[in-house]
Amino acid sequence: PRPCLIVIDVGGGSAELVVMRGARTLLAASVPLGAVQLTERFLHHDPIEPGEAARMNAAIDAVLARLFARLPPLSPASVDFVASGGTATTASAMAGTGTPERARAIPVAALHRIQSRCLAATVAQRRRFRGLPPDRADIMPAGLAVLLAAARHARKRSVKLVGGGVREGVILDLAQTTRRSRSKTRSTARAAGAARKGR
Repeated sequence: PRPCLIVIDVGGGSAELVVMRGARTLLAASVPLGAVQLTERFLHHDPIEPGEAARMNAAIDAVLARLFARLPPLSPASVDFVASGGTATTASAMAGTGTPERARAIPVAALHRIQSRCLAATVAQRRRFRGLPPDRADIMPAGLAVLLAAARHARKRSVKLVGGGVREGVILDLAQTTRRSRSKTRSTARAAGAARKGR
């Protein structure tokens, strides 16, 4: 199968999801899963109560399940999963990988650890977390919840974090990089096979 690219950008009022196979767009959708919107709708206690988080996660899962159901079967091995925007940039900083000028992979398990810390802390405590800007302390749990849910639906164990938002140029550049990398790998394999036959 041709390599696929899934890009999600979690904003304040919505999340943008783009899925590409090569140069073909399989899905481009904007859904009401913004970090501010979800925080205001579900997270009313400080610290966050488990029931609130569970209801938020269920709502996120329902929306993403409908989106991913519209896609053809995708093998996780053929998919690059990329998160962009403020939530991704902040998650990268909190994980200690710095600001992601280029795509940097981070294990989903590391994002779960960050989320667990955020859910257990008050907003005031979160404001003191390294890498978490104080003005994002209240909405970061919701943003992370969307990223984690999307990774689960994509069946990915790692996420590539990039700065900026979902823009066509970013997506196409990542897609072209993926294709060049796969093409180089195939060319190397063919060359190695030819060398073995020539012995």
